[in-house]
Amino acid sequence: MTDSTYPVISERPLDRPRSSFLKFARRDLSELPRQEPGTVLVFDLGNRYAVFEDRRHLTGREEAVVEAVAVSLVHVRPRRVTVDIRIPSKSPADVFRVRVAFQCRVTDPETVVRDGLLDVTGPLLDHIKRDRELDSLGVSYPVDAINEVRDEVNAELSAYCTIHPPRIRGMEVEFGMVEVATPSALVDHASKIRDTKWQQNLKDLEGGFVTKQAEELADLIRTGPEVLEALAIARGETRVSHAADRAYARSAEDQGKITELLAILQKDGHLERLNVDPSLLVQAFTDSLRLRRSEPASGIESGGGPGQRPRSITAEGGDDLLLDEDELNDEQP
Repeated sequence: MTDSTYPVISERPLDRPRSSFLKFARRDLSELPRQEPGTVLVFDLGNRYAVFEDRRHLTGREEAVVEAVAVSLVHVRPRRVTVDIRIPSKSPADVFRVRVAFQCRVTDPETVVRDGLLDVTGPLLDHIKRDRELDSLGVSYPVDAINEVRDEVNAELSAYCTIHPPRIRGMEVEFGMVEVATPSALVDHASKIRDTKWQQNLKDLEGGFVTKQAEELADLIRTGPEVLEALAIARGETRVSHAADRAYARSAEDQGKITELLAILQKDGHLERLNVDPSLLVQAFTDSLRLRRSEPASGIESGGGPGQRPRSITAEGGDDLLLDEDELNDEQP
C-alpha cells in the first residue's frame, strides 16, 4: 500500500445517515474509506473520538458509525519516514542535499487525528531546521569534498537528535540515519574524467599491440619469403596449391637466369677455360640463388659469416673455383 501522507492516509466528512419507520438508522458502508491492513478507522463524534481497532467487518449500525460527522483512516504500523534538506556549500552555485531518516510509529490514533497530524514530514523537517549548526557545516567545503561533508553532517545530526529527540504527540519517533547525496554536477564531472582515462588506456593498449605485431611481422619478413608463405598457409590466408604455383614460378625464373648466364659463358669461351662440369656449375648457381633468397636482411649469408664469399665448386684440376661473375669477366682476353 502506497500512501500520499503519513500517518493519516485520508479523512472525509460524513452526512447524517438515512432512517425509515420501524427501522434503526444505518450508514451506507460505501461512505467510509476502505480499511487496509495496518490501518484503523477513527470516527469524529463531534465531542469525542472513537477508534475501531478490532479487525472485524462493520455493519453500518454501530453507534459511532451512525453518529460520526467525519472519519479518518490512520496508518498504525511502524514506518520509515525521510525528510530532505539542502545546506549551502563553499560555492554559491552548489548545495549539499541531506536526507534524514526516522523510524515512526503511531501510539495513539485518536490524538493524531485530534491534532490534525496528516503528514509527519512537516514536523520532522521543522525539528531538523532548529539545528543552527547544520547550515554552517557545508560552507567550508567545496562540492567535491562530499565525503568530509557526510562525516560532518552525520555526526552533527546524530548528536542533535540524541540531545533533542523529536517529540510528536501520539507517536514514537527515533532518529535513523543520514545520507548526503553526491551532487549531480560532480557525478557528471567524475564520469567524464573516468571515461577519458579509460579511453586513453584503451588507446595505449591498442597502440602497444599494433607495435608488437609490426615487430613480429618485420622479423618474419627478414626470415625470407618461404616462411611468410608457410605462415599464410597456416592462417588459411592462401592455399597450398597457390603457394606451390608461386614456388614453381620462382624456380622457373631461376632456371631462366642460369640458362642465360651459361649462354653468356659459352659465347665468350669461359666454359672451356674453366674446365668444369656444366652440371656442377648449374647446381652451384641454383644453390647460390636459393641462399640469397632465404638469407636474412642483415647481410649475413647462410653457411658463413659476414663478408664471406659465395660457396665454391671443385674443378677437374682439383682447385676450388669460386662462382664470382666479376672474376669471370676479368679473365676475358
